Amino acid sequence: MNTSFFYQTFLTIHLSALAVMAGSTLINYLGFQTLWKLLPQDAIRAEGVLLFLSRFGRVIGIGAAVLIISGLGMMVLTKGVYGEQLWFRIKFAIVVFIVANVFVYRRRIAFKLQRLVDIDRAVLTGDLSYYRTQTRNFHILHFILFFVIITISVFKFN
Repeated sequence: MNTSFFYQTFLTIHLSALAVMAGSTLINYLGFQTLWKLLPQDAIRAEGVLLFLSRFGRVIGIGAAVLIISGLGMMVLTKGVYGEQLWFRIKFAIVVFIVANVFVYRRRIAFKLQRLVDIDRAVLTGDLSYYRTQTRNFHILHFILFFVIITISVFKFN
């Protein structure tokens, strides 16, 4: 087996992981949209959706880990050629920001909301506009960042 086979394998895994992360973000967005539609009329079903969403971050985390590992594999195979290019440095910074934002910002929102529900289910019938705004901002930012990553990767400007 030659280096090109391994590079193409890592690239396939890398793109698949990016698709998992972006797809997971889309599913997360749709899940929160469902949550907001269910509230306050159907708090029991909304609680189930919230429980799903609070545990869904693992999928995004696994996708991020595979993305980074496969990216490192490609860097090793190319002896760091891309690492010296501006487009790659920008892309890498955006990926690191996305991963950090998922683990810090998104998880914090989901866990705060889940904690509120664990304390008192009646909170689901109250005003949750703060959480709605925060999740909307999170998703809009991530959709933009994924678009930028894909655009940068396709055009590879220097």
